[in-house]
This record gives sequence, structure tokens and C-alpha cells, in this order.
Amino acid sequence: MAESVILLAVAKIGAALGNEAINQASSQFKKFIAQLTELQGSMGRIRRELRLIHEFLCRMDVRNHKNPTYEIWVEEVRMLAYGIEDIADEYLHIVGQKHHGGWRIYLKKGFKHPNVLLSLNRIASLVKEAEINLVHLFQAKDRTCPMLEALPKDKAWELFCNTAFPGDTNHKCPKEMTKLAHQVASKCKGIPLAIVSIGRLLFRRDKTKEELKRIHDQLNWELFNNPSLEHVRNILYLSYIYLPTHLKSCFLYCSLFPEDYLMRRKKLIRLWVAEGFIERRGESTMEEVAEGYLKELVHRNMLQLVQKNSFGRMKSFRIHDIMHELAVDLCQKECFGGVYEGDKHAEYIEEKDGRRLVIHKLKKGIYQSPSNLHRLRSLIALDIGTPSSSLLPLIVGMSRYMSVLELSGLPIENVPDAIEDLFNLRHLGLRGSKVKVLPKSVEKLTNLLTLDLFGSDRQELPRGIVKLKNLRHLLAERVYDATWAEFRSASGVRIPRNLGNLTNLQTLNALDAQDESLGCLGELRQLRSFRIWNVKGIYCGRLCESLVQMQFLSVLSVNASDKNEVLQLNALPPNLKKLRLTGRLAEGTLCESLFQAVGQNLYSLHLYWSELKENPLPSLSQMSNMTDLDLTSAYTGEELIFLSGWFPNLKTLFLRDLPNLKLLEFKKDAMASLERLILINLNSMTEVPPGIEFLGHLKKLSFAGITPDFLMLLRQCSRIGRVRWQHSLRH
Repeated sequence: MAESVILLAVAKIGAALGNEAINQASSQFKKFIAQLTELQGSMGRIRRELRLIHEFLCRMDVRNHKNPTYEIWVEEVRMLAYGIEDIADEYLHIVGQKHHGGWRIYLKKGFKHPNVLLSLNRIASLVKEAEINLVHLFQAKDRTCPMLEALPKDKAWELFCNTAFPGDTNHKCPKEMTKLAHQVASKCKGIPLAIVSIGRLLFRRDKTKEELKRIHDQLNWELFNNPSLEHVRNILYLSYIYLPTHLKSCFLYCSLFPEDYLMRRKKLIRLWVAEGFIERRGESTMEEVAEGYLKELVHRNMLQLVQKNSFGRMKSFRIHDIMHELAVDLCQKECFGGVYEGDKHAEYIEEKDGRRLVIHKLKKGIYQSPSNLHRLRSLIALDIGTPSSSLLPLIVGMSRYMSVLELSGLPIENVPDAIEDLFNLRHLGLRGSKVKVLPKSVEKLTNLLTLDLFGSDRQELPRGIVKLKNLRHLLAERVYDATWAEFRSASGVRIPRNLGNLTNLQTLNALDAQDESLGCLGELRQLRSFRIWNVKGIYCGRLCESLVQMQFLSVLSVNASDKNEVLQLNALPPNLKKLRLTGRLAEGTLCESLFQAVGQNLYSLHLYWSELKENPLPSLSQMSNMTDLDLTSAYTGEELIFLSGWFPNLKTLFLRDLPNLKLLEFKKDAMASLERLILINLNSMTEVPPGIEFLGHLKKLSFAGITPDFLMLLRQCSRIGRVRWQHSLRH
């Protein structure tokens, strides 16, 4: 349906009318204030008309979705809304969205440049034309979209009861179920087909309030698993129609990925935000709101939750096969987006005015197919074999409205200077590419929210990166060892000056520590995830001063410059959930109040090369909510004994490179929830850990780097006979 498209256009016009930069532009264009006022008035009237049409569509969709006349009218509305969105973006590009100094300079220069005035006149003409067309479309709705008759509420209720409840009860709804049954029946909006289908489902079930509530809450699940339910596709369509408008675009977006494709929470949320699907709600970040959308789609069974992390947060998702098929059809019907899968759907982009393109599999260069490439706003390449040498220049040259460019995994080596022409770009994904240097012109991508260079060959970032004040996620960690077995497994990026300008940053992975950058860290108070490399002991004081100001920080990784540097950390943010420390820890670090402040919030702790002489377990065991513990070259002692009651929620224990460890023992009722135990290179250990039989929930047991003698002990040990275990021999 076109509601989501209209809402995006309404949001863009709202930004054009409400942005402070417009006031700035008005003061600059004093001689043309009348024209600006008229232009803004037209935009306001367009916004009102769009809202009226949106309300009309919300009432009409269920009853007219198979009415060809109605569908033609909706198509006209959709294409006009797309055009209005383009006009709004062009307008915002000219008059500016921000009040910062650099943009004021642009405005002043632009004011003197006749092309800017010509562009404003052109936009005013387009807006006036759109306003006229919109009024005509709204007036035509009664002629082209007759309202199909639905059953009155009492007749709909009567049909529901006659279908759902047996004749021996006179088709009466039990009193205790009446309220909930009315809620279920009301979902059908008086449509007999929907009423009968849902009524038949209830007829075959127990007539209890609990059963009715389950059907109410999990209707989609029932549709997928109940083969006797008729008209499944129609009801699935109905379930989509009943989605709140703000969820429809998010759901359709998921269908652009291949069937059974595993979608990751973080990446999906960043893409949604960049697409403009997420509404602002109070003090919540858009990412937090988007996570709420995800939960709602899972609750409605529109998405299937595949995996949670160890502390219960949603991690990955799929879309059900049946729902995927329906959503793909809707995407094509609504010109929401299309896919390339060999040559299977290439004609769709050719024939339709698609706004989004996801490349599943490409048999020939993309430049050979779509004539409507200039209308694309999003391009995602999942096929790492996609020809990349010509792809990026092609996009930059033809798709100036592009907002999402996700090319991770492609062997792209160069980003053209003309990338600056993508003024609307909000997401640039070059993860795992061969890009070494970004052009200086990237500083002009003032709308950019996510820059993902993780795992690429990047060597440095341009100094102007600090001008991207809207940037929320900067991922630029260069990885040398994906197993993290080496001390220097990765490196950060240097941002020496004006790092504090990036006050909207939520993710900074990773920064290379320097004197100048450390002085600005305290300004980044919106950070949620932060990794820093090359930390020297003398930096720790200033680093901790900055960290305690990051009240929202939940993921932190601090990595020393070399094995001899001592990390003297005396304070941590209070809301940390995941912490990784690489490097020697100052004596007494674990015993001090450092971990006490975050103890009950911390779920995941990784200590690498800590060189602890004292047994860390007594101190760490106070963190009762911990679910992951990783000790790699972290302890030089000979014994680790897990006492009864310690780590009740721990699910993963990872012990690696503890060369002096001779005894590893588990007392009864220690780590009662442990599911994964990974032991690597414990060279001095000569016996199977005593008490391993007490780990009743163990699902994975791994021994790596063991000797043939130890392997023989494992095979002879009856205590681990019930657990499936794996091993690798020492080289």
C-alpha cells in the first residue's frame, strides 16, 4: 500500500518546513521573501493533502485491494508522492539543513550564485504542479475508488459467532470471552471472508479465553501451521494491512533479501534509519525506536527470531517463506523495491520505477539493464562477485538521490571524488573492501549517518571526516587476525583534531589513541559502543575521565599499545554490558571498586594478556549476571577452581593460552547455566577437569591444542561421556 510512501513524503516536507536552515535561508534571500513564502505555503498545503489521502487509504485498502480502478488511482498517488519526496530532498539540499558555519558559507556563496536562484524557481514550479495534481487526485477518489460495502458491526458479530461457536450453544459467545472475541472480530473490518476464516479457526479450537487470546496474539503463527485454514494468502494480506503504517516499510524491506537470508539486528536497524522509516519518539534514539519495531514485527510473527545473544537481546532474524512470497509481490506492486537474481527479476527494474535494488546474484554488469537507475535511492549488493570497477562510478553519476549504498564485501579499490554529488547519502557500506583512502570530498556528505569501513584496507581517513556532524556510526577497524589470537589483532583509525565535533556518534569502532583525540573524547557523550587501540599507560587517566561521561556506553574495548604497557583503569561507565581489556592490568585492578560499579550490569567480560598473578575468580564471581567470560593469556597462576554458587548465569566460558594452569576444577552447583566450555592451549593441564560432570546444561565442549596423551585421557573419561565434545591436537 502507498501509506508508507506518503508518510515518507510528509516527513520530508516537514523537515523542509521546520528546519532552522530555512529561517536562515529566508534571511539571506530578503529580496525574494515573497517567493519563498509562497513556496513554503504550497509545501504546507501539499502536506495537508497528503495527510488526507493517507487517512483515506488507511480506510480503503482492505476493501479495495482487488479493485483495478482503485489500484490505478493508488499507483498515481504513489508516483506523485515519490516525486514530492524528490522535490523536498532537492529543496533541502539547496537551502541547507544545518546551521553550522560551513553550511552558512555555502548559503552565502549560493546566494550570489544565479544557479541557486534558478534551482529555487524550478522547485517552486514543480511544487505548484504537484499541488495541483494532488488536489485533482484527491477529488477523483470518490469517482475511482468506490467504498465496498462491509457488514455492519452487529451483522459482522453475528457472522463471527455463527462461524466460531457450535450450534448446540445457539452460536453464543461465552460471556467471559466476549470482550476478547469482539477484538478478534473487529480485526476483520466487516469483511465476510476474513470473519469466516478466523471464525473457522476458532471453531476447531477449545472455546476458552486462553485459546482465543493465543489466536489473537499469534494469528500469523496459526496461519503458517494450520493447513485447514482457507484463503491463507488473503488473510496474510490482511495481516499486512493491519500493520501500523510505520511497520509496513520495515517489513517490506526485509523481503528484499533472499529467502532464508539471516538478517542481523544492528545492520538492519542502521539501514532502516538511513531509509527514513523510523519515527522520533521522545528521548529515545532512532536506533532504540527501531529495535522496538523489530520486537513488534517478531511479536506479530511477521519476522522469525533466529538467535538471541547470551543476555537475551535479539540478534538475528528471518522472514517466513510464505510471508516472504507475499511481501515480494507487495514490493513489486508498490514499486517499493526489486531484486536482481541472475536475470530472474531484471525486467522489474526496467519496467517499474523502483526505488530500491538488492543484488542477489548478477550474471552481467548492472549497467546493461536498468534504465531507471537515476531514480534509485538504495542499492545493496549481496553478491560479492558483482562487477565493482564500474558500479560505484555508475551510481555516483546516475543516482544523485541515493540514500543507502551498501557494497560490503565487494573488491572496490577506489571511491570517486564525485561521491560528494550524492548529497542525500545516509549509509555508505564498504566493509571488507579494498579501499585504502577515501577522497577528501567525502566531507561534503553532510547527511551521512553510517560509514562502515570495518575490515577494509583503509589506511587513514580524510581530516574532513570531523565535518560529518550527523554521523552516528563510524566503523573503521582494520582487522589483521579475525580469531583475535594475536595481541595486535586489529588497529584503529587516527582522528587527531576536532573529534569532539562528532557529538552524534553512537558507535566508534575503532579509534587509535593519540594525545589530541583523547582530549576530545569526553564530548562524545552519545556513544553506545567504543573500541580504542594503541593505549599507553600515561593515557589511562584522561581516558577514564572521558569514559565516565559516557552515560549510555554499553560496549567498551580498551587495547594497550604493547604487552609491556600497564592499563591503570580507575573508573568505568556505569551502564557497561560488554567489556574487553587487552593488556596488562595494574595490580589490584579487579579488587578495587572498578568492577563493583558495573558488576550487576556487566554481562560479558574478555580479559586478554592481563598477566594477572592473583586468581581473578573470587573478584569476578561477584558479577552474578555475567553470561560470557573469556580469559586469554590473562592469568599466570596454576589453579582455577569454580566454587559452588559462582557465576549462576554464565553460559560461555572461554579459557585460552594459560600456560601455567595445571588444575581446572568445577564444584557442584558452580556455573549452573553453562552451555559452552572452550579450552585452548592449556599446555600444563594433565587431567580432565574434575567436576565437569556437574555442568548439567553443557551443550558444547571443546579442547584445542591438546597432546595425544591428553586425547587418550578424554576418550577414557566416563565423566564426559554424555557430552558431545570436539578436539584438535597441538601442532
